[in-house]
Amino acid sequence: MITLSEQWAKQLAAKPETGMGYQVVSVVLKDGKRFDQVAIVGRLIAEIRGRADSRNLSALI
Repeated sequence: MITLSEQWAKQLAAKPETGMGYQVVSVVLKDGKRFDQVAIVGRLIAEIRGRADSRNLSALI
């Protein structure tokens, strides 16, 4: 799992939850890669829905 920076954690904390204790968002990286359906729990990126390789997130980013 990847921990969000304090900046992003604060921004997400101000937004409504998708479900109890989690949010689903889209993430766009600096290099333009886009990941939709990213599940975030607390300050952690837990998984990218629909991707079998999402358990190894650091390899994707």
